[in-house]
Amino acid sequence: MRSRSLLAFLVVVALGSATSVGAEKHLAELDQSKAFLTAHCVSCHGNEKSKGDHNFETFSDKEWNDRELLNDLLTVLREKEMPPKKAEKKPSAKEVAAFEKLLAKQYLAIKSTLPGVLTRLNRAEYENTINDAFFTKLEVKNHLPVDNTRDGFDNEGDKLVMSPYAMDSYFRVASGIAEKVVGGMPGPSTTVHSYYNGKVRRLGSKGFARYEHTNDGVTVEGFRYHDLSTIGFKYAVIWPGYYDVKINGHFTFYDASIDHKERDLNFKVALGKENERLSITTNVDPKISREALSAQEFLLSDKVRVYLEPGQNLVLNSHSYFYPLPKDLSKLTRIPPFPRDDKLAKLPKTNLHLISAEVTGPFYDSWPPKNDFYKTYYEDLKGDDPHEKCQQFIKKLAVKLFRRPVSDSELKRFFDVAKKRYETDENVLDAVQAALTMMLCSPKFLYKVEGDSLNLDDYAIASRLSYFLWNSLPDDRLIKLASEGKLKDSSVRSAEALRML
Repeated sequence: MRSRSLLAFLVVVALGSATSVGAEKHLAELDQSKAFLTAHCVSCHGNEKSKGDHNFETFSDKEWNDRELLNDLLTVLREKEMPPKKAEKKPSAKEVAAFEKLLAKQYLAIKSTLPGVLTRLNRAEYENTINDAFFTKLEVKNHLPVDNTRDGFDNEGDKLVMSPYAMDSYFRVASGIAEKVVGGMPGPSTTVHSYYNGKVRRLGSKGFARYEHTNDGVTVEGFRYHDLSTIGFKYAVIWPGYYDVKINGHFTFYDASIDHKERDLNFKVALGKENERLSITTNVDPKISREALSAQEFLLSDKVRVYLEPGQNLVLNSHSYFYPLPKDLSKLTRIPPFPRDDKLAKLPKTNLHLISAEVTGPFYDSWPPKNDFYKTYYEDLKGDDPHEKCQQFIKKLAVKLFRRPVSDSELKRFFDVAKKRYETDENVLDAVQAALTMMLCSPKFLYKVEGDSLNLDDYAIASRLSYFLWNSLPDDRLIKLASEGKLKDSSVRSAEALRML
């Protein structure tokens, strides 16, 4: 008993001594800092004059523990803004370096005692993360609340708050994403775009009057009324798959000998099928790139089938000059360029008058489709038991979305939700969809979880690297290095940063 009392006494003395020494050192550093400020700063920041509302004659323990003030002092010293060049008594470089060292040490000491900030994904990071995880090009950030900013930055943890209104928005977006990404085979539906050509002209330079009209999600443009016209379909593709497109309209003919700069004359004539030449292309996003991903030609009287991913648009081109059609309309081929020939100018030209466009789909040869998402998360699932396959599917998604291994207790919540959904229609993909909605609303997905320790683990390092350089989640290589514990090695981090850049 006496030995225990003695041990307790020694611990108290040791702690008291340590506290005493720490306090003395703290006061010494405060006095040194105050001496520097008194010698070089109080002439402009003192009792008589306090520029920037800073009075360093009263600099005390309160100011010494003001993290924002210390940060301001460090900034002006490192930027060499203070002391000013015109100061009568300037400190030596050695004195400035010593003062900076004191400030930096105190700043870091204060920072280490502050509670950590749990940083939410901002809207751009959220959109990039789901698109990189699911191999999609979904535009979702405009459906989420606008992020608060500080000094123009929208990734400050303490500014990225979560309110009940925001959580409701995130839930609705998560439900929509899960529905688009995974689930049972959707049935085809038909969307009809109707168009009235009102000959709306947007004036430009002489000879280049531009016709433009938008009606019911269809935009038609051409440099002249009889020129090649491009028709863009503002068709919101929800499901990836094949879509049938049927164009309803007629062609007109004009005589090249008429001066069309003065007036436009169009004559409706009965043309043969070979002159009803159209081509259709798919573009991911015309704002980013106008390069056609695929193209095929067909006749006005035909129905054409194209493959579309979410985020893709349809673009229809009608060509003024006659050009031979390929025999096989089912293959996606690039359109050869028109020959540069003066004789073409003398040939009859045609122009499409669009009445309506019907888009029907999606259609599938099999389900699930063989896209990158299902190849990555579904194809190599083992076993025949639907519950086992469902759990394997969910675990793969959880590890990807949470950017780190997921415990069995965490996974159980998602398994239970999926099991309950499976009992309603016995569809594994619909069950995964329910679990995915829940995952996308989880704090482990919405926030950059870095653990309780000040020392980051490898998975936190992987996320910091990827969100700093890519604004998105870590790729498979970063996660593999994290699982092997290699990202704490500075040489490995440097090599990965160069690879990512």
